[in-house]
Amino acid sequence: MKFSDKQKAAVKSILEKIPNDQIAKQMAIVDFSQVYKALTAAETEMFDWVMGLKAKDIGWTGPFFGIDSVPNDLVTITGQKFLIKKSDGEEHQNIQQAKYLPKSSFGAYQKMSQKMETDIGRKLLVDSAYRSPAYQVLIYLTYLDFYKYSVPKVSTLVALPGYSEHGVASNPAIDFVTVDGVPEDGKGELFEQTPEFKWLAAKAGDFGLKLTYPRGNTHGAAYEPWHWRYFPTGKSDV
Repeated sequence: MKFSDKQKAAVKSILEKIPNDQIAKQMAIVDFSQVYKALTAAETEMFDWVMGLKAKDIGWTGPFFGIDSVPNDLVTITGQKFLIKKSDGEEHQNIQQAKYLPKSSFGAYQKMSQKMETDIGRKLLVDSAYRSPAYQVLIYLTYLDFYKYSVPKVSTLVALPGYSEHGVASNPAIDFVTVDGVPEDGKGELFEQTPEFKWLAAKAGDFGLKLTYPRGNTHGAAYEPWHWRYFPTGKSDV
């Protein structure tokens, strides 16, 4: 699949414009009308191109969850901080933008966090939680630009809107990050080596949390040991 210079320029324009638009403060819950209002005709064409992709054509075999509206029972998570090590060995704090979880999922996360801290003196932060379908398109375009427009590569890392577990309004997936900043971009396998992951593997099921992108998963997704999803008691759609 080849992209013209005009298409690439439109993607870059979207990625420069949206973070500087007034909607940036609530990026994870942006809706389609907000995004389309900010786009030019060429930018809209690329946005629609992502919406028109067929999962089966790009190797994604996971279920279609639907394009839901942004839920109205979201809890806003703010004030999260974790450390990032610079190349020179120095550390600085990264302050997360607001994250969002439905009340039931947030309650499960809170109970899990309290138990983890009691058991091993560690805790996990929410790196990504609910993401609207419109925001999922923006993430797809971000990865497309970063991975030099390799659709096969991007499609193992980011689900299309409607196929992402982060876009399920009732119980979206949660991507965790440690207070030490693990996983870092490009070093996701390090999360598996943390005490936090080992605890999750043994105890997360007690709180309804399930690792839904394990090794060899049938969705066509890369292994993501930080990616867990809450299921109410007795329910699971994976």
